[in-house]
Amino acid sequence: MKYRIFISALTLLFVGSAHAAGSNELNELKQKVDQLVSTNQKNYSDVAQAMNSMNEIRQEFRQIKGQLDSSQYILKESDRVYQDLDQRVSALEDKIGQMHNLLRDINLKLSSTSAAVKTPPGAALSKELEEYQALLNVVNARDYANAASGFLGFLKKYPGSENAGNAQYWVAESFYSMGDYVKAISEFQVLSEKYPSNLHVKEGLYKQGMAFVKLKKIPQAKLFFQKVMSSYPNSAEAYQAKGRLLRLEELEKPIPAVALSQPGISTAPESAPKTGDTVYRPIMKPNPMPAASPRPTVPEDERPAQDSSAPLF
Repeated sequence: MKYRIFISALTLLFVGSAHAAGSNELNELKQKVDQLVSTNQKNYSDVAQAMNSMNEIRQEFRQIKGQLDSSQYILKESDRVYQDLDQRVSALEDKIGQMHNLLRDINLKLSSTSAAVKTPPGAALSKELEEYQALLNVVNARDYANAASGFLGFLKKYPGSENAGNAQYWVAESFYSMGDYVKAISEFQVLSEKYPSNLHVKEGLYKQGMAFVKLKKIPQAKLFFQKVMSSYPNSAEAYQAKGRLLRLEELEKPIPAVALSQPGISTAPESAPKTGDTVYRPIMKPNPMPAASPRPTVPEDERPAQDSSAPLF
């Protein structure tokens, strides 16, 4: 009897222990499942945030691409418009050049008879006038080196000649035609300072501006173009100067920001003149001569160096 009771008690104890152990394992499994569920929920949340961020990045990329496409279109359109404008200006200059060649032929004929007009009938030409006429023929032959030295010698020999101002102009013009723009600027400056009433002064001012353009010194060029426009507003040189200013300003317009970062494009301003460089400025004094009546303009840019652009007289 006692043995049965003992066996029953032992059985109950074993069953209770096993039940308790199984309950503990079940609780542990439940905790692990809860942890996995929590971890998965967090992962899902992180994935959702990542997807939202990716969508935002894609939207920003689309906006940037749209802005880039728009900027590139603006650049292409601006370039097309500028090229069209440049072609129109070039065509106009070609027509003006044809008119200039016709005027040059007329002026050459007039220059050949200028001595006869200044000299009374039956009188022989003076030695001074003969030398001046001979030097004009040298210019007409496009021998600019000998023309420059010849007119410089003429000025030393006849400093008080009534043709001294014209001779000084031809000195400067010869250097300009040879492409010696620094020397041309200096000699045109002498013309403005020493012979301010000479009819060639306005052309000399314009040529100084063009010489500075050739030397890529745009700020100085603008000063002379503005001087021509203000001092001789009705002249052909003023019309040409205005056209040059417009073209320079068009070239100086800022490039859209999208293109500034492209390699090879520099936006640095032009450096200041080096110390010791001669700085020429137009003389800001009223000219006693009245403004000349308009005449066909003479193209200066990109014409052959040997082509003289001023009337001979």
